[in-house]
Amino acid sequence: MPKQISSEPNLLRASILRISKDAIHRSFWASVLIALIFTFLFFNTPAVNFEIKDITSLIIGYSSISFGACLTVLVLSLNIPGNDRIGRWASHKNENIKINAYLDLVIGLAFSALVQAILLGYTLFSSLLQGPGPFISKPGNSIDYLYILLLIFLINYSFTRIYIVLETVWQVAQIISAEEKLNFEARNKDKI
Repeated sequence: MPKQISSEPNLLRASILRISKDAIHRSFWASVLIALIFTFLFFNTPAVNFEIKDITSLIIGYSSISFGACLTVLVLSLNIPGNDRIGRWASHKNENIKINAYLDLVIGLAFSALVQAILLGYTLFSSLLQGPGPFISKPGNSIDYLYILLLIFLINYSFTRIYIVLETVWQVAQIISAEEKLNFEARNKDKI
């Protein structure tokens, strides 16, 4: 019988530690650096004259698809492995943050979905506030710099998170494949 994951002590604390581990990950800080660089470059390009609807439609399309992908992978990670495999993964602890491997997987995927949802929400909310017209109405306004900085950061960080999700799916598939191969070999060895 697999260990009940919900009975893990300090689950909230462990989840916060797991998410904070992602926040200090190099992809987060690389996204901050890229956002700073591209924000200052942005105001010296013709992109400041783009219409809001042209830019936000692309971002909303991307973030909607990536949010759906993250949720799909999250649901699959909850259902595909099976009780025996979940039990084994739940018994392996990550010593750095005192959380089991299965919960680490689920929290990482949920955090990635949250990043995509934040990008989607920010883009929708900011496009509604700005209304129709050029993307930047008054170049040089500090609010515009902050707006572009946060938008570029969220776009870049969401790209890194979706990459992490795809890499995680690949790793989980390799683990499941290796476990199934070992199980198959053990069943065949018993038949001989």
